[in-house]
Amino acid sequence: MQINPSQIRAGLHHADPIVRQVCRQWFQDRTSSFPIQLDDLKRVLEIGGLEEVSRLPVETCDEVLLDWVLEQIRKDDFDQHDWETVSKFIGWLNKVDVEILKRRNAEVEELVSPWDPFGEIRDNTAERCAKWELGPAACWEEFLLRAVTRDEVFFTSDREYVDFMVTEAALREVISSRPDVYGSECALQLEKAIANGGDLYTTPMIELAAQLRWKQAAPMLVRLLGSEDNESFMEIESYLAAVACPEVIEACLTEWPGRNYGILLSTLHAFKASYSDEVAIHIRSIVEDDVERDIRVAYASGLALQFRQEDVDFLDQYYMATRLDYRAIEIADCLYTYNILAEANDPRADNWKDARDYVAKAREREFNKARVKAEFSRLAAEKQGSHFRFDSIHEEPDQPIESSTIRTSVESRVGRNDACPCGSGLKYKKCCLRNKVPPAE
Repeated sequence: MQINPSQIRAGLHHADPIVRQVCRQWFQDRTSSFPIQLDDLKRVLEIGGLEEVSRLPVETCDEVLLDWVLEQIRKDDFDQHDWETVSKFIGWLNKVDVEILKRRNAEVEELVSPWDPFGEIRDNTAERCAKWELGPAACWEEFLLRAVTRDEVFFTSDREYVDFMVTEAALREVISSRPDVYGSECALQLEKAIANGGDLYTTPMIELAAQLRWKQAAPMLVRLLGSEDNESFMEIESYLAAVACPEVIEACLTEWPGRNYGILLSTLHAFKASYSDEVAIHIRSIVEDDVERDIRVAYASGLALQFRQEDVDFLDQYYMATRLDYRAIEIADCLYTYNILAEANDPRADNWKDARDYVAKAREREFNKARVKAEFSRLAAEKQGSHFRFDSIHEEPDQPIESSTIRTSVESRVGRNDACPCGSGLKYKKCCLRNKVPPAE
């Protein structure tokens, strides 16, 4: 059974936070095909708050959504959210159609100015309006000139860099309004750049091809991705993730024998957006193959997001063989989400849930260790020549803190029946207090 988008939309505001997280990732991978709707945002706001709303992938902001965003900013408790949430949320205003912004610019600027101390939203709006006044033809000429000289540009401050990127983004926005004209032009320039070894700097053209969703550029960019002298790895990956079409899959499969890291990830992006039985077979072979563990987990999670019964059976077998690896928990999360949203009543669901709970405890232990380490550092800074040692405290969640690092200076802060600061999950009296080593003289 394959879950349809309406079931995933329901999962966005499910009571279980793991289900919400998996569904949010599903939309992140398919944002161009299944955009987030206002009803989704309202329901997520009710159950997860504005912090969770700000994490949702919003590709375009129409006037109805703009009204809703401004309504949230007007609320009395808006200033109680952390800065990261606020900045992501008001960042959606950069995706409002420029004609709407022209009409409502004064209202938007008045509301946003307290949360935009550097004027980034204001400057971005002004630059977008200016480039739209120029028109696509003039913007294309300016974009070409900037592409040729981009590798010669040096910035003396962060502000100069931000202004440069804002202008380039505005140029791409205007040019992408005419994909029928500038898609082929962009492909020609890319071909010229690759053939001439850099007469035209390739990165801006790749970014433009992504915004144009120009599928015909996929084969040459996949070949470039597999070459040793490629300097635009991240931009090509972004293009292939944005386009994510059968042409990309076909191009990736042509280059498949090399199993280049970039080719693997690009195939995964395209597979998430457009399921193919042929590619699913390749995905399973990679999961079973001796590749990097992170790649295996990413591919297995991508396979799980398709929510097909044959993939679920395959992934359950794979996950049960590696269930003690906390990095593979994404697979259990996806399988558990599948069982809930599909109402499958799968008898294996308890195993997936137990795995989630196990990893949640492991992550909590990791957090506790970090907290203890920070407390030790603070005490050591207060008392020079202290006997605290930190060399035995590890970041890996499956490695417990050495009991010898717990010193008597923190003993007074921990009760016998409190949770042990080492993160073992036991009471203090049954853990580090029992094995206490007195501080060295």
